[in-house]
Amino acid sequence: MNPWNVLKNNDFGINSGNDILLGASGSLYRVILVIAVVGLACTLIYSFIRIALIKNSHSREEEKKEITGKMAVAALIFGGSAVLSLMWKIADSLLNIV
Repeated sequence: MNPWNVLKNNDFGINSGNDILLGASGSLYRVILVIAVVGLACTLIYSFIRIALIKNSHSREEEKKEITGKMAVAALIFGGSAVLSLMWKIADSLLNIV
């Protein structure tokens, strides 16, 4: 039994520099995604509290429009990053076939 084969077929073994790049970018992507989701959640909670405390209906409508805009931007950013991630995985799998 060759120990290098065990390492090659294990998660602890690294096959190429591309694996290092994909691993680092994947973990960085997860960190950035978590920070963005937490920031978005805090912003929305703050906005909902402001809506609950505002008495003026015009100000409430402005706050609702602002929340809608934040949600649209978040959907575009997260959706765009998901599409880019999917395209990256497809390209990587096509390159590994050859």
